[in-house]
Amino acid sequence: MKLLEFIKQQSSSGLPVFAKECGTSLGYLRQVAWGHKIPNVTLAINIARLTGYEVSLSSLRPDINWVQWHQDIECDIKRAA
Repeated sequence: MKLLEFIKQQSSSGLPVFAKECGTSLGYLRQVAWGHKIPNVTLAINIARLTGYEVSLSSLRPDINWVQWHQDIECDIKRAA
């Protein structure tokens, strides 16, 4: 599901709360939803996580290979341990 579809399904009173939980403003969230802004990695992860992954990481940031990104993070964690 795209972020815009998700937003359209939500109540208007719940959107500011959702935006705050994502770590952004409602205005910026709408700009991301309409494709005017590209979310940073943290915001993309927060949106995906808080929507129960109904909004996928790849729909938010198709330029990122999320499988490779996850593998790189796991390698970094193992090296740090």
